[in-house]
Amino acid sequence: MLPYNGEGSHYTSMAVIGESLVSNGHNVTFLLSDVFQFRARNPSHASMFTFEIYPHHLGEKRWNIRRRSENERVLSGKGVASEMLFAFNDVMKNFSLDCEDMLKNFNLRDRLVRSSFDMAIVDPTSFCNILIAQMLRIPHCTFVPISVVPNLARYFATPVNPAYSPSWQSGNPLRMTFLQRVNNLLVDLSWSIFFNIVFFPVYDNLREIYNFRTDVDIRTGMTDSMFYLNFADWTLEYPIPSSPNVIGSVGLNIVAEKQSLNKAWTLFMAEHGDNFILISFGTFVRGLPRRIINKVAMALSKVPHTIIWQMPEEVKLEHRSENVFVFEWVPMPALLAHNKTRLLISHAGINSLYEALYYSKPVLAFPLFGDQFDLGRRLTDKKMGLSLDVHTSTTEEIVGAINELLDRSRQVRIDVQPKSIHFVFVSFSLCLCVYYSLYSE
Repeated sequence: MLPYNGEGSHYTSMAVIGESLVSNGHNVTFLLSDVFQFRARNPSHASMFTFEIYPHHLGEKRWNIRRRSENERVLSGKGVASEMLFAFNDVMKNFSLDCEDMLKNFNLRDRLVRSSFDMAIVDPTSFCNILIAQMLRIPHCTFVPISVVPNLARYFATPVNPAYSPSWQSGNPLRMTFLQRVNNLLVDLSWSIFFNIVFFPVYDNLREIYNFRTDVDIRTGMTDSMFYLNFADWTLEYPIPSSPNVIGSVGLNIVAEKQSLNKAWTLFMAEHGDNFILISFGTFVRGLPRRIINKVAMALSKVPHTIIWQMPEEVKLEHRSENVFVFEWVPMPALLAHNKTRLLISHAGINSLYEALYYSKPVLAFPLFGDQFDLGRRLTDKKMGLSLDVHTSTTEEIVGAINELLDRSRQVRIDVQPKSIHFVFVSFSLCLCVYYSLYSE
């Protein structure tokens, strides 16, 4: 199992598939950098999985500084497309440096070869994972832990027409005008040029440097994947053609979570009213400018409901009203399942969005990076919530959006509820993932 380094939901979602493979009698090994070696100390996973840990060239402290710097640059709010592209390019360069940590570690490479793995499940967030599978000369499948990205889907043997399918980060709706289609084509071409001329060659050059598999390239590895576990569901996604070996794997995290609150949380919900709003910006909140956090906090102080805000300990609110309760960790799925929770305020992370939709809760989205802008647009188009620009929206606009969603929450829940029937197949989706993993050779 090759997640990106071992970070966040990339690891936890893949771990659910790993758990199912182990329950079917298979041995599962995760390849992680030592920045995330705490994963190997998880009691349940330590006894279930084998972990191959390799040293990262930065170490944990400097890696965290780099990650914070990347987030701050991406979330600066400059709003210039070229600035975003350069920031994204720097992130991709860092990915390639991370890749070299594995490739230049010949002891690690020897251990992987001697292990005689039958198959690899790769996360293409870092294309280095595809390089590893090709180096080991074993079949691989691809686990895509983000929403549908048309610009990449074509490399996964899926036909994409930019006149019909909105391009990644274009912000275009499904039903585009002529000018929007022209814009969409230009955005699509820009990403194609970036991937083919700037990005892919960086990884393919590593084959020459570290002397392995020069007979193939990244594009070959992407199209040769036996099947694709796509973290998407048509409840939220726009229609796009897909081949038979593309499997919707959304909701794996929902299957894995226990949806009941412990005694402390049950008591908290009982003592603090009947209307709760849950807010979480994930790990991105560490990179958000202080003025944005304060603006959101000011808006929440004007809402007469109890606010549960998930926020890392190092991020401090300068002005916290009495209705706002801050926790470093919250049981997100269980709180969303609770009948007193009325609304989720989120950065439009794919896990939290699908969890909210599963429990028929409207979402106010503040997209911050990557596919979150596309998810925010789809959320609005499908009347499952609203999306605002976290940098340009005013306190009054935020309060207005919250009140609008709360006022029509009954209608939103009615709109979402039939679509949630799709999630009846969540468990079936997991079974398919495991089935293909076992029998697709």
